[in-house]
Amino acid sequence: MDKQGKKNGRITIKINGDKKNYNEELLVHNWKLGEEESAAAAEEKAEDDSFDWVLPDEDPAPKEFKKINYVQNKKGKKPFRRGEITPGIARLIYTLVGAVAVSLIFGFIILNVITDGEQSIPAVQLQEAGEDGKSGSKDTPSASGGTIKLESLSASVVQGGVFSTEDAANAEKTNLEAKGLPTVLFEMEGSRLLFIGTSGDLEGAKAMGKKLSAENVQVYAKDIVLPEKSIKGTKADGEFIQKSTAVFAALAGESSNAYTSGKVNAETMTEINAGIKELSDLKVSEGITGLKGKLEAAAKGLQEYQGSSELSKLVAAQQSLLSYLESYHKL
Repeated sequence: MDKQGKKNGRITIKINGDKKNYNEELLVHNWKLGEEESAAAAEEKAEDDSFDWVLPDEDPAPKEFKKINYVQNKKGKKPFRRGEITPGIARLIYTLVGAVAVSLIFGFIILNVITDGEQSIPAVQLQEAGEDGKSGSKDTPSASGGTIKLESLSASVVQGGVFSTEDAANAEKTNLEAKGLPTVLFEMEGSRLLFIGTSGDLEGAKAMGKKLSAENVQVYAKDIVLPEKSIKGTKADGEFIQKSTAVFAALAGESSNAYTSGKVNAETMTEINAGIKELSDLKVSEGITGLKGKLEAAAKGLQEYQGSSELSKLVAAQQSLLSYLESYHKL
């Protein structure tokens, strides 16, 4: 490539030995002038970007800084404070207090039941008649009279039959008496019951029944209850009935034992005779005198059997005891 003169401003280019004409107008820039213009524009821009700062005359008083401790509570839970009881401990205390209370209540109930069971129930409750003729609530009626409430009486007996008609009952009663057995007819629950013996308890009645069965007598041992009732009577009558039931039980128990064993307990007879003596000293009304006589006859028959061992004496004692039950039932 050859340089051309500056006047015509042409450049000659050879490509592969061939000349090619290429004309180009070259722009000549004044770099110094450009620098000055750039500096002036930058200064003008710097002036536009500047602004005036306005400061307050006095500094405001600084605010007091307070430190706040913030504790975020869990949802549904109350923060625990000293002296307070947590819900879990409170429930435990309530449970323990409730259990103790229930135990005390049950213990009190059981104690009352046991205590009531140990107390003896009197056979009679005495009430004195009031001015209007109605029974009052006094415990000690006058000697002239009042109302006596008889409590229910339990007894163990040997039953010889149950009959729907009086004729059939009397026929069997006569048949058993011919065999030398004591008998009494009771009307209870719409039937006629034929009893041929009594004992102090059910086991004694069963022992008597077993011996009678060996003699071809059909029997059945059972407990009966004579219902409670109210009758007219004096203070002495009420005292007699109350004491007589205990004497009856002792006589029935000893006579049944004598029937099965053939022996009479001397110590028991001494206690029975003491009870009979106490009953004999009571001045009772005419309606109660029959009960007294039947117990005295039973004690006499048992005493005679103790000395003679005659079965007829023991049968007489049993007959008197059955008659006592019959009279008590008819009061």
